[in-house]
Amino acid sequence: MTGMIRGLLAATALASLATTAFAQDVQGVIGGLPTELKAQYDGAPQKVLPSAWDNFTAPPKPWKWCHSESYQGNPWRVTVTKELKRLVDGLIADGTVSSFEVSDSNNDASQQIN
Repeated sequence: MTGMIRGLLAATALASLATTAFAQDVQGVIGGLPTELKAQYDGAPQKVLPSAWDNFTAPPKPWKWCHSESYQGNPWRVTVTKELKRLVDGLIADGTVSSFEVSDSNNDASQQIN
């Protein structure tokens, strides 16, 4: 257990050092944006950091689509889910997506997280 905690602390320290180094790169990227996009970052209420998805490569199509909903007990949430299903059906028709699933935790946070 102690070894696991030490490892977690070491990883946290390393991540915080990496974040500081990347912050300069973020400012460089923002500085290189067109003026109208750069303005979107002026006065940002949070610190802008590099994306965790910079090196992400999507798996080959078709993809599976899962809508994880916390509660379907009111009409607008049901409507949103139905509209999403309608839109994803178009992606299924063109071969981009293979299936659509809905996960509803029925307002139980422990189920939503799993």
